[in-house]
Amino acid sequence: MLRVSHYESDYVDFSLLRRPGDPSWRRPQVGALSAISSQWTLEPEERLLVSIPTGSGKTAIATALPYLARAKRTLVVVPSKELRSQLSAAFRSQQDLLNVGALNRASPGPIVEEVTGRRIDWARLQQIDVVVALPNSISPEHMEEAELPDPELFDLLIIDEAHHAPAKTWRAILDHFPSARAVLLTATPRRADGKLLPGTHAYHFPLRAAIMDGIFHPVIPRVLELGLPVTDEAKDEAIAAEVASQLAQAEHATSVALIRVNTVARAGRVQTMYAAKGVDARVLIGTTSVEDRSAILAGWRAGTIRAVIAVDMLGEGINVPNLRIVGYHDKHKSTPATMQFIGRLARANEEYPQQSVLVTVHDEDVYPALQGALRELYREDADWATILPTLIDEEIDRERRDREYLSAFEDPPESFNLAAVKPLTRAVLLEVPPGATFDPRFADGVPEGLRAGQRLAGRHIAYAGLNEHATQLVVITSEPEKPKWYVGGELTRSIFELAVVSWQKSPDINRSHLLLVNAQDLTLLNAVRGVLDLESRGVVVFRARGVVTATG
Repeated sequence: MLRVSHYESDYVDFSLLRRPGDPSWRRPQVGALSAISSQWTLEPEERLLVSIPTGSGKTAIATALPYLARAKRTLVVVPSKELRSQLSAAFRSQQDLLNVGALNRASPGPIVEEVTGRRIDWARLQQIDVVVALPNSISPEHMEEAELPDPELFDLLIIDEAHHAPAKTWRAILDHFPSARAVLLTATPRRADGKLLPGTHAYHFPLRAAIMDGIFHPVIPRVLELGLPVTDEAKDEAIAAEVASQLAQAEHATSVALIRVNTVARAGRVQTMYAAKGVDARVLIGTTSVEDRSAILAGWRAGTIRAVIAVDMLGEGINVPNLRIVGYHDKHKSTPATMQFIGRLARANEEYPQQSVLVTVHDEDVYPALQGALRELYREDADWATILPTLIDEEIDRERRDREYLSAFEDPPESFNLAAVKPLTRAVLLEVPPGATFDPRFADGVPEGLRAGQRLAGRHIAYAGLNEHATQLVVITSEPEKPKWYVGGELTRSIFELAVVSWQKSPDINRSHLLLVNAQDLTLLNAVRGVLDLESRGVVVFRARGVVTATG
């Protein structure tokens, strides 16, 4: 007899609509769940990316999704043990859904299983409603063929902190369950390495709106001035003194602090500094035992431990309502990591209304990777209410435009990801005079001689595609290469080269258009120019090979 899951059963009374007298959902929660439901009616197997600011209620969204999908079995993937425990408890208690009146309190809860380790009894999991696991435990990337689960085992995948998804272990999970609905939840939908996340960006709730709604708790910067030279010891002493001063204030009697450093050695030195200032700070690192970690986190949440020193930990997902002070000894160098870290302070909670304070120093020039708005955070009199939305909202707008632009190109082979293509900004700039016979719009599609599967300069064309308006052509070639000292075929590898042809139309019909041919490999560049037969059709070189800004 087929098992009916908790979410498929008729006795479950779940409703997105607010009942009279019930608290309301937050705007980002309603928006996200509505967008997902709408998208599922059109493309149920499309991977959906949802981005909402930290503290906006991702947990409630996650626990509601199986009800919307009437899921047979749900897999929830999280990046840390703390998040695994946190989300497992949320699915068991259903408290977030009860709080907004989405569930009847008489309804029983789902059967939830935390997977630990890599020895998994898949047959037993058939009796489970929700499985919560780390990618290192559940990913097919780590399994032999005989150990793999049935691809139909789960019909709903929820990827929390989804900016990890492009990593091999995470991506293998999505690929192994191709028919399952999948929702990727994140506050920062772009990785530090710039890679786009898989799926359609179904919904984004702007940080500006979260600030207006009071969801994003204000964060007050305390950026300290130091004399030159800025040494680690001077920096650490100044930050530790200010954090200790903040903790001693009456308004922060119930607050706890998070101290961020980037090495275990520095954690020990900084711990000694805090102890000298009367702050009992505990160190959390990757090798801290499960028992010690649980005890430290429990004491931290209870306020009996006033500060935790973390080395590349606790940057995402962890919910500590009374965390209101951060000692930022070592800054992150990327926007996603910075936003995740600041987000720990930004969770609004009525029980802890005191202002959140981030303490750091003016040492941003030590970090050349800090750019633009991220660097502006640490300038004098920086308005974080203005800069923080700029950091995340504009980044997401760019990411969505990138996705829309790339979606118009012909789908590349599975081995290629157009979002990962980053052409050099070096190109040959050509002029298409008004009287030229060359039509740069590629109105008839990819030109003969540059189509996928054909040969170009002795190389195989692995991909060729045009954008929506046929103003940009991308060609990727491959050719086998082996060491000159080896005559066998076993050490052969493929060498790929890229060419991009872009047309910039002139707004004045009496002036020349511009054509840019971008390729690092000169043989490929000249071969593309030859196929297009530019010179005989009136196209002339505007200037020699140099640095230009290529346009899409």
